[in-house]
Amino acid sequence: MSRIESGKVELEERTFDLKAVFAHIHGMLQQKAEDTSIAFDVDCDGLKETVVAGDDVRLTQVLVNLLSNAQKFTNKGHIKLAYSVDEEQNMINFIVEDTGLGMPPRIHTYLFERFYKANTFTDGPGLGLSICKAYIEAMGGTIQFTSSEGRGTRFHFSIRKEPIPAGDVALDMHK
Repeated sequence: MSRIESGKVELEERTFDLKAVFAHIHGMLQQKAEDTSIAFDVDCDGLKETVVAGDDVRLTQVLVNLLSNAQKFTNKGHIKLAYSVDEEQNMINFIVEDTGLGMPPRIHTYLFERFYKANTFTDGPGLGLSICKAYIEAMGGTIQFTSSEGRGTRFHFSIRKEPIPAGDVALDMHK
């Protein structure tokens, strides 16, 4: 966390396929899911070209953290993971949504603070969301959320979409 706050985290820029990242995450979550009353919905927005440049490891950490939180607090309904590419703004937009417990408005201001935990019965030191926010900002993006008690939570964040370097081997994937 101290490396993140001091700005000393170096992002690994490489090309990767967003759909492959989503498939990997979806597989991990399905293995962990014991309750079949929760539907996992993965939406890639019908994108044809999903090879982008960025830090796939840190992006995966952010998504897994948000989805793990959704799993902790969702007993029925759905958990949705989606993305879309905004070519005009050069951004990739992500959504992690659940129909879980939701959060009361009184905790909304503290949600991204280090060591903040909305309740004491969940695992972890309360660093997950602050690390997610720091990684997203390091990737040139922002994160927001909406939440309502008893109705669930929706995190939406965007990161910068870097152009793929000319001649990069990943460009040959679709030939």
